[in-house]
Amino acid sequence: MKYLSFSLENYKGIKNFNLNLDKNKPIVLVGLNESGKTTILEGIEHIGKHCKQLSSKKSQKLLGNGELAKIKPRKIGGQFFSDKVKFSCKFEYESNKPVYQLDFIYVFNKDTFQKYDILYNGSKLDFEDVDTVENISQNMPEIIYYSDFDLEVPTEIPFYTTAFKKKDEAVNTLKDEEEKEKRNNIPQWREILQDITNSLYAGKHISFQKDIVDYLDNDGDKNSFQDKLSGFSKHINEIITNKWLDSLPTQSSLKRIDFICDDIQRHDFKKRFAFKVISTKDNTFELSDRSKGCQWFFAFMLFTEFRKHRKPNTIFLLDEPASNLHSSIQEKVAEAINELQDKGTGACVLYSTHSPYLLDIENAETMYLVKNINAASEVDEASVEIDSFIKYMNEENKKENAEEIRPISDYFKLNLKKVKEYFERKSIPRTIKSISKKFLENAKNIKSITDVINFFKDLFV
Repeated sequence: MKYLSFSLENYKGIKNFNLNLDKNKPIVLVGLNESGKTTILEGIEHIGKHCKQLSSKKSQKLLGNGELAKIKPRKIGGQFFSDKVKFSCKFEYESNKPVYQLDFIYVFNKDTFQKYDILYNGSKLDFEDVDTVENISQNMPEIIYYSDFDLEVPTEIPFYTTAFKKKDEAVNTLKDEEEKEKRNNIPQWREILQDITNSLYAGKHISFQKDIVDYLDNDGDKNSFQDKLSGFSKHINEIITNKWLDSLPTQSSLKRIDFICDDIQRHDFKKRFAFKVISTKDNTFELSDRSKGCQWFFAFMLFTEFRKHRKPNTIFLLDEPASNLHSSIQEKVAEAINELQDKGTGACVLYSTHSPYLLDIENAETMYLVKNINAASEVDEASVEIDSFIKYMNEENKKENAEEIRPISDYFKLNLKKVKEYFERKSIPRTIKSISKKFLENAKNIKSITDVINFFKDLFV
């Protein structure tokens, strides 16, 4: 299954929003603070939750889960602009097969909830059609919303061996540990280790529990066990650590990150795994001893690049990723986002940003400008090609639009060579090429955002 488009209607401050996922490129939302970028991401996440909870009972539970209060129509100028809130998605079961649509509709009378309907291809969903309901719920791709990656990497990720879990004494032990582990996000980190396993052993259906945790209990050799951990370390360093080191302007004391297990005796009921930083002097440190930027980048890569192997066609929603990182590292994050958009796994990325360092001219066709008009968000296509750029340069809203598009225009100034190469490759109208050529010829005179605006404005007066 694969999502093809998303629509939001009367959700919070958004009157209408439609987004097609047909370019196989990361989708970028650019706009001022409080323009509605986060609301769009939250609305799409809401669609994902509903698609996963299609049964009548689960849907009602979702309504009573605090979600209802979040979607009540917003008053604009003292008036409700609609009594109906609608979330929609189109999807396909197989490529080039018929397209299906789901609509999740909340009806209010002012701020009082009246009813909730699910439409499947325009008709009320028949919950007695169990096969259809279960097929959609179980097979719809994941929609994962990351508002940030402020997740502390645990000093250890414990696993219990299968042999111990089968013992009578295990029941109380596991129960006592369960709440503590949830508070420290241990179950989530266990899933991440399986994601790394899936990436490392692509297509081989290797289980971290069975083939790593239980390996020694099943008469596995200790040296072979260590070789398995070394394979994890090498894979992590190739995908994460080396990218981090390449992004740094100066040499780092970080040499590599090792994946280790301190419990390598047979029949130990608990195996404790951990990520350890190895310095250039071969000293060992916790990852928490590194900079917040390093920790953020490590968590970001773990929870995205490896996560995409869990299920095909996953949608990643990222709200202003890497906003607290140095520009050189932001550029690496931009590269990582491009790699996260993966034809092989079908992964798709939608993210918001204020930073020119997180933009890429190659994704010009999937950049959108989010504008807050009369307290309601509207999203217009903001392809970085010059004609769309000019659309926001009229006298009436020149100052406001200049700030809204600033990340895009700053990107132009910072990456003139990339822009030139892009326009030379693109099959676009000759007039547009001519404009881009003039822009590049006058680049040395471009000193500020005002110069960029005036340049384009003068061409069209």
